[in-house]
Amino acid sequence: MTNKFCKLFSISWLLILITLCFTIFPYHDSFYYWTWSQHLQLSYYDGPPLIAYIIKASTLIFGNTVFAINIVGVIFAYLAAYYVYKLALLMSKDIKVARLSFVMYLVYPFVTTRFIYINMTYDCLENLFYVMITYYVVLFLNSRNYKLWILIGALSGLAMLSKYSGIVLFMGLFVYFIIDAKERKLFTRYELYTGIILCLILFTPVIYWNYQNGWESFLYQLNSHKWTGEPGSINSRTKHGFPGVWFYLANCMLATFHILIAFLLFFKIKYESKIIESNAEKLLVTIFVVFFLFWLYISYGSHVGLNYALPILFIPIYFCAKLFVKYDLGRAQVVFISLFAIISIGMMIDHSRLKSGDELNYNRYIVTDMVKQPLNIWH
Repeated sequence: MTNKFCKLFSISWLLILITLCFTIFPYHDSFYYWTWSQHLQLSYYDGPPLIAYIIKASTLIFGNTVFAINIVGVIFAYLAAYYVYKLALLMSKDIKVARLSFVMYLVYPFVTTRFIYINMTYDCLENLFYVMITYYVVLFLNSRNYKLWILIGALSGLAMLSKYSGIVLFMGLFVYFIIDAKERKLFTRYELYTGIILCLILFTPVIYWNYQNGWESFLYQLNSHKWTGEPGSINSRTKHGFPGVWFYLANCMLATFHILIAFLLFFKIKYESKIIESNAEKLLVTIFVVFFLFWLYISYGSHVGLNYALPILFIPIYFCAKLFVKYDLGRAQVVFISLFAIISIGMMIDHSRLKSGDELNYNRYIVTDMVKQPLNIWH
C-alpha cells in the first residue's frame, strides 16, 4: 500500500464519515451518555464520567445535535487508528504494515463501524486508551526508558475514567511482566509505582463519588449483568452457565473477529507462518489471551456484550496486516478493504433511517428538540 493511497483513502473515508454523522440515528446508549453530559458530575451510577465531559465539549462546539454526538466516535476512531499505525510501525519496522493496519482498522465493519461509528459509547474511549497504553508499553520494551511508565500511569487513569473494564488490560500487562523472569525487574522500579499512584489520583473523583453514594456504581457493575433476568431479556437466567459461555464465544468473539480469524488460519495453513516473532508480539498475544479468558470466565455467570471485544481489535488487525504484507498479497488487500468499506457504508446508511426500536428516543429527544437534527430527515 503506497503512501499516496493511504492518505487519499483516509481523507476520503473521513469525509464520508463526517457526512454520515449528520444522518446516523444515535444508538440509545449514545443518547444516554448525552444525558449525562447535560448533568456533569464526578461520576455516575452506571460508570465513570469521561465520556460525559467529552460529549459536553462536543456539544459546546457543535450544539446539541446528532452530529455532535456521532462525531465523537469518528474522532476517537481516527485517534485510535493513528496509534494502531504507530504501534504497527514500531513492531514491524515496515511502513506498509503500518499503513495497512491503519486502513483495515478504520473500515473493519464488524467492530469499528458497528461499535464506534454507529454506536458511540464510552467503549470508544476505552478502546483508544487500550491502543495508546499498549503502544507505550511496546515502546518501553524497545527503549527500556522506565520514565514511560509515568505516562502509562496517566493514560491508565484516563482509561479507568472511561470504563471500569480497562482493568482487564492491566491484568494482561501484569501477566506478561510477571511470567518473564527478565521483565520482573520492572517491579523494582519507582517509575512503575509513580505511574500507579498517578493512575489512582486521576481515578480519585470516581472513588470519592462512590464513597459518597454507598459504592453503588461499583456494586451495580458487579451485579447488573448477571444471568438473573426474565426469560427473553438481555440477561435472561436461561443463559446462565454454558449457554452464556456459548453466547460469548459465538456473538462476542466469533461474530466480531470471524474474518480476521479466517485470515490468520489461512496464513497458518497455507504458508505455515510463524505468527509470533518478537517479545512485543508475545505481549500482544498475552493481552489478547488474558482478555479472552477473563471474559470467558465472566460469561458463565453474566452477560458479556458484543461490544466488549472492541478494545482488542487492534491485535488481530496487526497480525493480519503483517502477514498480508509479508506474502505480498496486494490485490487481496484492495479487495478486502473495498469490501469492508462497502459493508461499513451500507451499515451506516441503514442506521440513517428510523428502526422499530428508535421511536421512543426519537420522540423523547428529536421531536422535543432536545437534540436537533438540522436536516429533518427522519420526519
